[in-house]
Amino acid sequence: MKKVAYVIILWLTALFIVAGCSRDAKEDSEKEVLVNLNINVALSDVAQGESRSVTDDAKAENDDEKMQTLRVIVVRENGIVEDNRFIRLNQATELYKDVSFKVVSKEQKQIYLFVNEETAIKIGHGSSNELLKLTNYLSEIKQGDEFPTTEISQLTVQLDANDEQLNGALPMSECHLVEVPEKDHECKLFVTRAAVKFSFRITNKGENTSQLTGLTINEVARKEYYLPHNAKYEDEVIEGKTYRAITEYEVPANPGYYTHEQKYNTSLPVNKEVSLAPIYLLEGKFEGKYSVSVTINGAKLEGELNNLPRNLPRNTHVVVNITLNDHHLESIIVDVEPYREAILEPDFGL
Repeated sequence: MKKVAYVIILWLTALFIVAGCSRDAKEDSEKEVLVNLNINVALSDVAQGESRSVTDDAKAENDDEKMQTLRVIVVRENGIVEDNRFIRLNQATELYKDVSFKVVSKEQKQIYLFVNEETAIKIGHGSSNELLKLTNYLSEIKQGDEFPTTEISQLTVQLDANDEQLNGALPMSECHLVEVPEKDHECKLFVTRAAVKFSFRITNKGENTSQLTGLTINEVARKEYYLPHNAKYEDEVIEGKTYRAITEYEVPANPGYYTHEQKYNTSLPVNKEVSLAPIYLLEGKFEGKYSVSVTINGAKLEGELNNLPRNLPRNTHVVVNITLNDHHLESIIVDVEPYREAILEPDFGL
């Protein structure tokens, strides 16, 4: 009887050992494998080629149009934050290379990019009237937390006063889906400026020096999403160069279209082109026609921008060339491109 009991005990012990070994082998096979994920980040209009030649209107005009700080948040497939890193760049740049992360392999990651978050802009969220301090908000997203996807997608940039614009380093952002294999991986990502840039160039063809004292841009938006909202992109090739353009996007339900105003005290010499400082406003989808006005020697001169499309997505550069002849607008030529130049001849009626 004892011999039978010993045999049963030995058999059960062996069974547990075999089961334990099998379970350990299975657990080993399911262990998460960490790999290096190296990220390069460029502005959307230079991501296609680091050294391409572009026209003057396509280039960043100043350091405010470049990256000065960069935050990268990596989110796993299960929605958990894998890393949240803030980087202060040594100098303003259009391309930042080799941001390296240790991440779990064989997953599709969401990679959020936030650029120039320290700029003093008004950030709203949802239906709340309270404004966020963006750096504090993003810094509070910790590794291991569930990423606030919905809340982030509803963040907005706001302009309240009629003469208000985006000042300082321009806000930029993007969200990318990246498939990480079971080996070290490198990806090239881009960020998009959350601004529409207006450049005005005025040529006085009159007989005397004139004085510019005011300028308005009608039907621009007070509010936009901070991140591109359901945006779609297409590559376009112009003169052998590849550019990325936004073809579809969404704006908040009530963007609040208004007339933007600027005051000047600028002399306009005869036969000389005067370039005004850029004006940075928000993307919009106005249903009617846009128009501008300039106040010259006390007289307000207005004109419609017939060729300006109702869709003005972020990262668009609107170049308005105005020719004056004494007390009337002789012509206006408007170039509308995502930080590049293409000459358009509008049918402009005054």
